[in-house]
Amino acid sequence: MRAGRYPVVLDPAAAGLLAHRAVGHLCQADAGGAGPLPLGTRMGGEAVTIGDDGTALGRRGTFAFDHEGMIPVPTMLVQHGVVVGHVHTRMTAARAGAGPTGSARGGPGEPPRARLSNTYVQSGRGDLADLIREIELGVYAADPVGASLDDSRAGLRAGHARMIRNGELAEPVKGVSLGADPMALLGLVDRVAADFSWSEAASSCDRAGEGRLPVGIGAPHVRLIEVTIGESA
Repeated sequence: MRAGRYPVVLDPAAAGLLAHRAVGHLCQADAGGAGPLPLGTRMGGEAVTIGDDGTALGRRGTFAFDHEGMIPVPTMLVQHGVVVGHVHTRMTAARAGAGPTGSARGGPGEPPRARLSNTYVQSGRGDLADLIREIELGVYAADPVGASLDDSRAGLRAGHARMIRNGELAEPVKGVSLGADPMALLGLVDRVAADFSWSEAASSCDRAGEGRLPVGIGAPHVRLIEVTIGESA
């Protein structure tokens, strides 16, 4: 396929991993750089609602108590496209005048920091067929093999991809990559399906060398419009 701009539909694993990297990491209360996204920031369209839940049954990121002895509290991070919450330690919560969320965790030998647990995209309506029906030419990206976030760009590499032609999944194509400023990328989400599932695509998270911790991700299929796509190496 040619690099260019296409409508893109992400499978649940790809959508969940993108939410973890492009949104969750920017909603950790002690995030480095410019700090966490301020509450009230518009980060996506009305269809985008993202949370983090350390109490989700049977998931890798689930725990009874964090490293400060707090019980994890399910936390909404983005609601209808707007940042509404952060994951906190006791210290960051006191500083922000918020309640701790039981998110203080650290790797071996590392002090506890505000860390994600099980990050998810909330279900919307419809299914995969509904999301691709109106697409004349697009890309279906699945089975992510990596995601990244730096100061200005969030990226995702798909291990498997297919073209979408005239509302149907068509021929396989080489693994593709997509990337953009996180705000711009989430702003391209226009549909979220109802076929939610938890994924094993991300089983651990190493936050800037601060220790690898178990995490979970979950999402339904998600559609984005006019995403810049490039072939992955």
